[in-house]
Amino acid sequence: MKCAIAWFTETGVAANLLMVAILGFGLYGLSARIPLEVFPAFELDTVIVRVPFPGATPVEVEEGITIKIEEAIHDLAGIKTMRSVAAENLGSVTVEVEGIDPRELMNDIKARVDAISTFPVDSERPVVYVPEIRRDVITVVVSGELSERELRIAAEQVRDDLTSLPEISQIELDGVRPYEIAIEVSEETLRQYGLTLAGVADAVRRASLDLAAGSVRTSGGEILIRTQGQARVGSEFEGIPVRAGSGTRLTVSDIGVVRDGFDEEPVDARFNGRPAVFVDVKRVGDQNAIDVADAVKAYVAESASRLPAGVQLDTWRDRSLVVKARLNTLTRNAIQGSILILLLLTLFLRGKVKLNYTRNPQAIKRAEETRQQFDEVVKQLGDQEQQLATQLEAAKQGVAKSTGMLKRFDDVQKSIDDAIRTATETASQSTEQLKTLLATASA
Repeated sequence: MKCAIAWFTETGVAANLLMVAILGFGLYGLSARIPLEVFPAFELDTVIVRVPFPGATPVEVEEGITIKIEEAIHDLAGIKTMRSVAAENLGSVTVEVEGIDPRELMNDIKARVDAISTFPVDSERPVVYVPEIRRDVITVVVSGELSERELRIAAEQVRDDLTSLPEISQIELDGVRPYEIAIEVSEETLRQYGLTLAGVADAVRRASLDLAAGSVRTSGGEILIRTQGQARVGSEFEGIPVRAGSGTRLTVSDIGVVRDGFDEEPVDARFNGRPAVFVDVKRVGDQNAIDVADAVKAYVAESASRLPAGVQLDTWRDRSLVVKARLNTLTRNAIQGSILILLLLTLFLRGKVKLNYTRNPQAIKRAEETRQQFDEVVKQLGDQEQQLATQLEAAKQGVAKSTGMLKRFDDVQKSIDDAIRTATETASQSTEQLKTLLATASA
């Protein structure tokens, strides 16, 4: 590591090229590789099985749908918990996955559920899927004082136009009921013609059917034979025969009323007080939320004149504005941080040093040699300081010894002074005694 750092300090061109490469890759990743979105799409670690059962009560759904699904899949590996819901007209089983890929477990569950042959006759085909959460980018509102069917047709036209754009891949309609064709037959009519609801339903089911009838081999090749009798609109259901024979033909329109409309569940969607249908545009894959929103806005601005009279297009819940606000925040923070770094470098680094660093790499080498020489001088000064400290300690010890000798000399001097004082006093006393004796002798 030290060698690499030393090499980069001596080779300024390589360091500059590395910095330019890092900046280039960062800008490329920011502009072309990082998806711009408000919230990422992700899959939940769950698998859901849904089986529609029209006209069934929750008890019938539980006994005929959910219990059979639980018994079929309970021993599969990777199931953490299982939760079943039996509601009116629908049964669903939610499986929480642990320790395995949810899509792998989904395939195993689908194989087990498809093998169940004891579902009720009136139940529809099971749907097995892994739920995926996707966020809307922008919503196009189709509004106007029109009927529900006319609004839906206009919304479907907008959906098809947006889907054809290269920037958009996934669109969903919201705020509108699904299509539904209902056949209503009164009990009195059934008794009049000696029919039952089950018989009418069976006749419609047999007649409204696309059926393959095999193939015919000829000298020119093989011809596939297929009957196409699936009814798709109300008028086609009205012509289905319920009873035929003995010169009479009784059709659905003769015994009941066919209503080609929408599901009975009421939906009232309004925008600025007018009936509306919402076209939700989503982002998938590596699509850019800002590009998707811009394409939708351009379409809305250009396509208003091509729609039927009374239909108005508006954009709503534009979540690309949140992405732009976050990008602007990041950009401002980056600019402010760069300015602060430049200010700090300008205040605390000398321009001459920076200039020499960028223009004369040899000066760095000479500065390194000077620094090494300075380190040697500092080391020598440290050694000399240690030696002086040793000599000072020895001098202190010598001074301590001299102080002891002076103390002993003072003691001897004091003893001599005491002896002289004692001798003087003794001599003084002897002199007094001698004077006393001489005085006595003279007398």
